[in-house]
Amino acid sequence: MAILRENREKVIGALATLFFAVSIFYFSYYAISGQKGVISMFRLMRRLEKSKDELDSVKAERIGLERKVDMLYSNSLDADMLDEQARKLLGVAGKDEVIYFIPKEGKK
Repeated sequence: MAILRENREKVIGALATLFFAVSIFYFSYYAISGQKGVISMFRLMRRLEKSKDELDSVKAERIGLERKVDMLYSNSLDADMLDEQARKLLGVAGKDEVIYFIPKEGKK
């Protein structure tokens, strides 16, 4: 009986150690590679930085467009801007002007 009890305690101790080792491995793996793990956090941070850069460029473009629109209002009308926009939209040129068409890259 003493030998059986001694072996039983060793087996239970080995199983408990194995259980805790597997548990630690399992939780460590998912803490690093899981859906909410460290690797996913770094991917989200990279994506956030790209989105912030894109937002900054869109904001800069919007500010530029708002300035152009402000120059077309009657209280702050810029004659050069009005002339440029009219010529671009209507395709009109003065008698003493020469128009050069520059093809855009990529188009033939």
